[in-house]
Amino acid sequence: MADAARGRRHPRGPLQEPGQCAHGRPRPATCIGLGRAPGRPSGCTCRGAGRAGAALDPPLAQRRCRGPDGGCAGRPRPSTPDHSPLMPRRWLAVRIAALACWAVLGAGPVWAQARGQDRILILDVTVNGQRLNGAQEVGQSADGRWSLPSALWTELRWLAPQALVSEGPLAGHAWLDQMPGVQLAFDAERQSLTIMAPANAFATYHLGSGDQTALAPGASGTGAYANYELQAGHSNGHTAWTGGVELVGFAPGTRLTGSAYYRDQAQGGGRWVRLDTGVEFSDAPRMRSLRLGDQITSAGLWGRPARIGGIGIGTRFAMQPDFVPFALPTLRGEAVLPSTIDVLVNQNRVTSGQVPAGPFEWNQLPALTGRGDLRLSVTDLMGRKTEIVQPYLVSDQLLRPGLVDFAVEAGRVREDYGYHSGRYGRHVLLGQYRRGIAEQLTAELRLESLSDQRTAGAGLAWKVGGWGLMQATAAASERDGQDGHAGSVGLDVPGRAASLQLRSARSSRFFAQLGADNPDAASRSTDRVGVLVPWSHGGIGLTWVARRYWNADPQRFWILSASAAFGTRFFLSAYLQSAHFETRQRTVGVNLVVPLEPHTQAWAQASRSSGQTTGGLGWISSLPPGPGWAHRLFAETDEHLAARLERRGASADWRADLDVRDGQAYVGSGVSGSLVLLGGQLRLARRIEGSFALVKVGDVAGVPVYRDQHEVGVTGADGVIVLNDLRPYQSNRIHVDPNDLPMDAVFEHLQLKLSPALGAGVYADLGVRRVQPMTLRLLGPGGQAVPPGTVLQVSGLAAERTVGYDGKLFEPDGSPDRVYTGSVAGRPCRFRAPVAPAPGEPDAPVPVHCEETSP
Repeated sequence: MADAARGRRHPRGPLQEPGQCAHGRPRPATCIGLGRAPGRPSGCTCRGAGRAGAALDPPLAQRRCRGPDGGCAGRPRPSTPDHSPLMPRRWLAVRIAALACWAVLGAGPVWAQARGQDRILILDVTVNGQRLNGAQEVGQSADGRWSLPSALWTELRWLAPQALVSEGPLAGHAWLDQMPGVQLAFDAERQSLTIMAPANAFATYHLGSGDQTALAPGASGTGAYANYELQAGHSNGHTAWTGGVELVGFAPGTRLTGSAYYRDQAQGGGRWVRLDTGVEFSDAPRMRSLRLGDQITSAGLWGRPARIGGIGIGTRFAMQPDFVPFALPTLRGEAVLPSTIDVLVNQNRVTSGQVPAGPFEWNQLPALTGRGDLRLSVTDLMGRKTEIVQPYLVSDQLLRPGLVDFAVEAGRVREDYGYHSGRYGRHVLLGQYRRGIAEQLTAELRLESLSDQRTAGAGLAWKVGGWGLMQATAAASERDGQDGHAGSVGLDVPGRAASLQLRSARSSRFFAQLGADNPDAASRSTDRVGVLVPWSHGGIGLTWVARRYWNADPQRFWILSASAAFGTRFFLSAYLQSAHFETRQRTVGVNLVVPLEPHTQAWAQASRSSGQTTGGLGWISSLPPGPGWAHRLFAETDEHLAARLERRGASADWRADLDVRDGQAYVGSGVSGSLVLLGGQLRLARRIEGSFALVKVGDVAGVPVYRDQHEVGVTGADGVIVLNDLRPYQSNRIHVDPNDLPMDAVFEHLQLKLSPALGAGVYADLGVRRVQPMTLRLLGPGGQAVPPGTVLQVSGLAAERTVGYDGKLFEPDGSPDRVYTGSVAGRPCRFRAPVAPAPGEPDAPVPVHCEETSP
C-alpha cells in the first residue's frame, strides 16, 4: 500500500524519495523538489498548505488537513443529489475530492506511521540576505523543527551547535531552534527557506590577520659597485683635496662592504683613513642578520649606541618595511548582513573592505602613530549605515604581543673613528632582549660587559588607558670597585588638540655604561618638558630642558616657537629662545619661506641676539629625481655670501661652491658617482644609495624611464639605464610610456615592481624589442609553392600557422630565425625564416625552401 501511495499522482507531481527527482531518476545536485512526505494521501488537497509565503508550516498544515482516521478531512457531503446534471462545478470538485479521499482511506495506517518520522528536503536557502549557491539539504522533524547539516553549519561560520542529531535520516544535523533569536520563513511554493540569524551567532571574522613575517625577501643579483667622491677646495692660497670611496659586493643574502676617507694634512701631504669594513648575512623572511666587522650596537630604552668591531646577530625589522612591529589598534564591530566597511583616521579615509554577517575584527590597519580617533563606517546590503568611533594611541615603543626583538654583540670598542684606521679598545659583550607582553606592555632587559665594567638594567613601556604612554628604566653598574645606578621615567600624551612630553632621569656619580666614557660629561640629572599645540596650518610649541652634571656647570635651555602656512603662498615661523650655559643668552627670530615652483623656494630670515641684529635672503632649489640642475644662493648682513650650483647627470653629480666671509673667499668643486658591475656589464652611474636596478628597454635609446610616476632618466645607446635610490625591500614601480617607444617596437610588459635587498642590485628586462613585419614564400621539396591551407607547427611555441595562396605566410613581428615544421606533399619539411628581409626589399616576399627531414 505504501508503494501504491507513492505511485499515485500528487497535485504538485508524484511524491519521490529524497534522493530522486519527480521522474524517478536519481536527483542531481541542482534538482529542487518538495521531498517525500511519508505516507501522505496522494489525492488529498489541503487548504492553506503550499501557499506562497504562508506562515503555516507544512507539518501543522498537514495535521489540520487530515481527518481523525488519518485520511483527508474533506468538506461535508452536500445535500445536492450526486447525479444531478445541474450540480454546480464547485460541488463537483468537492465530490471528486471526497471520492479521492475515500479511495485512499486504506492508506490511513501508513500515514499514521509516517507522522513520527523526520524528512530531508532539498531547498533554496538564504541566510541573512545572502542566497547560498545551489540547492541545500535541509532537515525537518515530524513536529516542525528545522535543521541543517553540521558541515553547512560550519561553512556558514556559525558558532558550534550545542548538540547534533545522532540517529535517523537527520543524523549529523543540528537544530536551528537551539540558536537564540533565529528567525525562519519557509515558502512551500518556491521551495525556499529564509534564515535570519543574529550577529552573535557567527564566529568572529578576522581581516588582515595573515602572518606578515612570511613576506618574500628582497631580490638580489650578484655583482659589485664602487661609490666615489672627490672634492677640491682653494682658500688662502692653499688647495686641499678630500675624497672617499665605498666598495660593496653583494649576492643573495650576503653583502660585503668597505669604506675609506682621504684628506690633506694641515702640515702637508695626505693620508687615507679606513672607516668601516664588514660582511652581513641577511635572512629577510625571518628578519634576522649576522654581521661581522665594524658595526653600531643597539641602544634600547636606556642604552647608548657605540661603534665596535666584532660580531653581532639580531632582529632587523627594517628588512621588511611593510611589517609593523608595534601594536596597532584593533577595530571590532558586528554586522547582521554582509557589509562594506570604511576606516577613517582623523577624518581621512585610509582603507576599506568587505565583511560577511557576524562580528568582525580588523587588526592590520595601516601603520600610524600618536593619538587620534578611528572611525568605522559600516554599510550593509540594504544601504543602512552605522558608524563606530574608537580612540587610539599607538607608539613604536610597544611591540606586538609575543613579538621579540633581540641583539647579541661582541667585539672591541672602536676608538677615534675617522681619525685612525684600526684603533680598538676594550672588549665588550652586549645582550638585549625586548618582548611584547601585551598590547599595552613591552619589557626590555639589557646586559653590558666590558673589560673593566659591567652594567645591567631593565625597562618598561606601557600604555596608560587610551591617553598616554609611560616609560620607566632602572640600571646598575660596577666599575673599578665603584657601584653606580641610574633610572628614568617618562610620560607621552599625544593628541590632536595638544601633545605633552615629560622626561626625568637621574644617575649616581659612578654610574658607567657603554658609550659614556667621559667622566667630565657624566650627567647627574636631566629634565625635559615639551608641549605642542597644532592647528590646521601650523602650530605653537614650547620646549624646556635642564641638565646638571657631576663635574660641570648646569645648563638650562628653553625655546618657544610658532608657525603658520598661508595657503600655498608662503610659510611664516617665529621663535624665542633662552640658553643659560656659562652665561645667559636670548635670541628672537623670524623666518619667511615663499614657494616659487616645484623644487624651488625663496626665504628670508632675521634674528636678534646679544644686542646684535642679523638677517639674510636666500634662493634655493633641490635636485630633481632625474637629470637636472639645482642651486643655492644666500646672503647675510654679516658680510657672508654663499652660493652652490649642482648638476645631476646620467652617470655622476657635479657641484661648484663659493663662500665669502669676512673678506676671505673659498672656492671648491666636487664630483660623485658610482662604478657598477652587474650581469656582466660595467656601468657608470650616480652614487648608489640604498639599492639599485639595471633596467633594459630593448635596444631603444633615449626612452624616459619612470619610478613611481617620476622620470628618473633615459636609456643609453644600448637601451640600458641604472636606477639608483630604490627603496630596499619595498615595491618600486618601474615603467615606461608606450608613446615613447618607436612604432616598430613590441613589448612583454611596460612596468615592473622591483623589491631589491638593502645595498644590492637587480637586473630587469622590460622585454621590449623592435620588429619588422615579414612575408615568407614557402617552397616545397620540388621548388613549387606550398599548397594553401597547409598547417605548420611553430617550433618552441604551442602555435600553428596556415599557409596562404602562392605559399605565402605573413609574420607581423618578423620573428627572425623562427622554424616551421610540417608535411608538404606527404614529405616532412622544415622551413627556417631568415634573420631579416633582403636589403632594399622590406615588403617583398622572402623565399624559404623546404629542408627535408626524416619522418
